[in-house]
Amino acid sequence: GLTFFAGLEDPYKDYVTAAPTLHGRFDDDEFLEKVKAEPPDYIVKSRLDVSEYGQTAFGESYSQKTWAYLQPRYEEFKVWGPKYIVILKRKGSLN
Repeated sequence: GLTFFAGLEDPYKDYVTAAPTLHGRFDDDEFLEKVKAEPPDYIVKSRLDVSEYGQTAFGESYSQKTWAYLQPRYEEFKVWGPKYIVILKRKGSLN
């Protein structure tokens, strides 16, 4: 993803680079703790169809706890299409 191309270490590993339930190892509680420990400055959320993995979307059929935690802490920064791609910025960040 973006962290790879920026040459940065990805603290979230497979949670954001692969279909979260593809390998049967997704744990929302573990992901939530990682996000709390190292909150991202920005989040890129898309309406990509992941139904082939038996899911609907981040915060809907998986990562409900994590999205519930993130949602009030972030605000829309940039939107493309009818909210097909949304970049969210952490509230209170200077960027």
